[in-house]
Amino acid sequence: MVRVDRTSLDSPAQQIHQCIARAIQDGRLVPGTRLPTVRALAAEVEVAVNTVAKAFRRLGEAGLVITRGRAGTVVAPLDTAGTRAERAARAYATTVAELGYDAQAASRLLAAVYDEAAASVGSD
Repeated sequence: MVRVDRTSLDSPAQQIHQCIARAIQDGRLVPGTRLPTVRALAAEVEVAVNTVAKAFRRLGEAGLVITRGRAGTVVAPLDTAGTRAERAARAYATTVAELGYDAQAASRLLAAVYDEAAASVGSD
């Protein structure tokens, strides 16, 4: 499933990311499918472990896979409203935490803009 073309202009990490993303998008890898370990895939395609880890991180950031530590990496559930909302909430929480907001301040900020955002969505 995953191949790395050493002559490609794309980095090996990008190629791994693209191969797995395509397999998920076209249904060859269904939600819940467990991916090989980083070490196993690195050995299989003959790249450094960090290269595969980088590709898996990008897949996770794109919401295509979920990494559960020792439980491994699995294909994420289909993009439902709940998973989209959770991804947005995680991105918001990460951003406000990086900016130094505590949970209460972040909640107040969200509450302050929520009604406006909901109203604009309803008016489309």
